[in-house]
Order: sequence, then C-alpha cells, then structure tokens
Amino acid sequence: MRLTNLKPRTTYYARFISTNRLGTSIGASQTFTTLGAPPTLSTSHFSGLTGNEASVSFSVNPGRLLTSVTLQYSTDPSFSDDIHTESASGATGAREVERSVALTDLAPLTTYYTRVTAINQLGTVVGDIQSFTTIGSLPSASINATYPAVNNIAVDVDITTGDTSGSVLAEASLTQDFARVWKSTSSTFSSTGPTQRHLQINGLSAHTHYFLRIRITNALGSSVSESVSLSTSGAIPIVTRPSVSPSTDSAVIAANVDTTGLDTFVKASISQDRNMLDANEYFVYSGADEGDTPVSLTVNQLAPGTTYYVTISASNSAGTFTTSPVSFTTQQDVGVIINDGDETTETTSVNLAFTLSENVTAIRISNNQDFSSAIVISPAS
Repeated sequence: MRLTNLKPRTTYYARFISTNRLGTSIGASQTFTTLGAPPTLSTSHFSGLTGNEASVSFSVNPGRLLTSVTLQYSTDPSFSDDIHTESASGATGAREVERSVALTDLAPLTTYYTRVTAINQLGTVVGDIQSFTTIGSLPSASINATYPAVNNIAVDVDITTGDTSGSVLAEASLTQDFARVWKSTSSTFSSTGPTQRHLQINGLSAHTHYFLRIRITNALGSSVSESVSLSTSGAIPIVTRPSVSPSTDSAVIAANVDTTGLDTFVKASISQDRNMLDANEYFVYSGADEGDTPVSLTVNQLAPGTTYYVTISASNSAGTFTTSPVSFTTQQDVGVIINDGDETTETTSVNLAFTLSENVTAIRISNNQDFSSAIVISPAS
C-alpha cells in the first residue's frame, strides 16, 4: 500500500486491521518518518549577454519535495522598485537540478540585479543578490547595392546592430544636405540581426538625380551611412537623328531609342512634303529596353529619284519625342538616253546620257544587238 499526500519530515504511526466473519484482528502499531528538506540554491551564472538579452542559470536542490522556482530582476539593488518576475521550471526529487531563465527586453549598458526564490512545503529560500551589466554600442549601416527604377529606389543594406535591437530605413533627397527627404518603411532588427535588409523608397520622380543614405537607430542613438548618388529611370523617350540608306524603290531607316525604362511605342512617318503633310506611318518598335536600343525599318514601294522626308516618334507615359525631318532621295533607275531621246540621226556620232546607281562599276557599249565589237568605259568617264 502506497500512502500519498503526507506531510514532509513528520512521524506517522500505522497498523493493519483485518476482518472476516469470525471477527476482527488489529496488528501492532509501527512508525515511520517522512523525508524532506527546505530547498537550497547555488550561485547564479550569466551568459549570452547582449544589449537586450541575458541568460541566468543556477542549480536548485528541491529537498525531495515539489519546489517552485522564480527569478526576480531589477535595476534597483534593493529591489524596492522596477521589479520583474520570471518563473523557472519547478523541481522535485533528491538531486540538484539545473535551471535557467532567459531575460529579454533589457536596456543596453545597464546593470541589473537578480535573486532566485525557491519554495517547497518546508520553507522559502531566497538566493543572494547578484548582478550583470548588458552591453551595447551605436549601430552602423552601409549600402551594398542599389536598384533604381522609374518611381522608386530599392537598396540592399548591411547593418551592424551594436548588440542592441533597433530599426533601419533608407532616405533619399534631391540635395546632398538631405534638407528634404523621402523615406522607406522602417525595418526593425534584434540585437543579433539579421544583418542584411532590403529597403525601398517609393513616390520618387522619374529620371531624377537623388542622393541616398541609410539611417539606423537603436536605444543608444542613431547613425547614417555615407551617401551615394544615383538617378531614377523613366522620362520622355529619346531618339537619335535617323540615318537613311536609300535605293531606287526602298530605304532602310535606322536610329537609336532610349525608352528611359518605360513602355515605349515607336513609329516612323514618311512624306514627300517637308511639313510632313499626308505622311505614311510605319511601326518601328515597342518595348522598355533601357539605354540606346538600335531600331531600324525598311520602307518599300518608294518612287525612284524622289525626295522624301522622315521623322521618328517615340511615346511613353511621360510624353512623346519626335525627331526633326530628315530628307533623302531615292536612286534613279539605271538607264541610257541617246541624243536626248531622238529616234533617228543623220550624223555618224551620238550623245549618250547615263543614269547610274552607286554600285555600277563599268559601262559596256556596242552598235550591235549581240554586243559584238563592244567597248567598255568607266562610269567616271
């Protein structure tokens, strides 16, 4: 038979009684004394110190009794003010056991005082008052990489926390003194990190030069990184003066387009009128490639020996850019005119007029249809 709910360190008397139909028998009395002792505590040890955290470890002997354990800490060595209480795991049994309590939300560079209390049925024990001091320093930040876009700038940031929790944000300004700033959303960090952050500043103007820096703050103060300068993308597109390579009935038109990062639609207009009246329009390009993007267009069914004018227009959400008209003249068809077109002559000599393309390298002439007795002359003759 096992007895429970007995008092510790108490003498009990016990006897057995047995009964059947013939009678009752009572055994001899015997005694026993329960065990137990007030709890005991060891000296506390402190580890894992940061500006906001500490771990307190100690040993407790529960004296064979169920024992509750609490830790109190305060910035007041007399424990008359600013007292915080944390519960540790209870203990039971006859052996000493290790216990630890994690403290959080501490202030950096601050001395804290601790005491442990253990309670069981035989008494309350309060350990010695001990102290530790948190660490900490000013945080710092540096810019790792930047990602400018049309209306925002994103930035990768490396941070040093100063062993203390805090927050970090990015600032952009039109001037290097940061008199007026645009800010990213603030991002928090703990005393141990993380040590990288990705921040983004929104609401910026397209194609505008900005200065960028990082501001980081913890309980000990703030610091700012070195600033960098960069520009957002996006603006009215830019188109270079078009170049034209004409042939007799077609022309290749080429230019460079800078979309400034915005979706851009590009078209060419061709007219025989300098003022671009009654112009024909041709699709050239659509996209958002940044930088100088080569574009070209081949226009067919042009009239030989005719002067044309061409403009290129590029449009995006920021506006439209149109080049000034560029003129070009298609080449004449290759041909020959004899005596200004006379069909007969009474002389033994004729006057030949040639219309030549640029790639003609020689002229062959004969008074026979089969080109017998032909002569060859240079186009420069």
